[in-house]
Amino acid sequence: MHHRNNGSLGASILTNNDWADVAQTLAFTPRSLDLTRGIFDDRSAPEIARRLGIAPATARTHLRRLYDQLGIHGRAGLVVVVMTAHLSRRNAAPSVSRPEHGCDRDVIHSDDKQRAYTSGTRSHPEQIGRKDVDKPP
Repeated sequence: MHHRNNGSLGASILTNNDWADVAQTLAFTPRSLDLTRGIFDDRSAPEIARRLGIAPATARTHLRRLYDQLGIHGRAGLVVVVMTAHLSRRNAAPSVSRPEHGCDRDVIHSDDKQRAYTSGTRSHPEQIGRKDVDKPP
């Protein structure tokens, strides 16, 4: 039997600031953002409607219009669009993990680890002898 989580799954994935950034990136109205967060919290249309104080039919209409606006067909598409927007904003932000002096020789980036794992080669001399490089991320 499927057991619905009544918590806020979306809050464990994205912070309030992340949600605000996603809403700005995707030009969401406050209502669109509320509906999207409901989807990320794994809520049904009637559950979302009850939380927003609207009729279930109205929630379904809002969701259909949101899907049409984004060119998607359902919840999975919405998750992909939102996470893509979030990751593209996040990747566009300046990195705080690099040393200020400009030398990042000692920083091993996760992309490099993945490339080293999938290609069977190590891309940095610092990775020679490191066991964690040979494991999938």
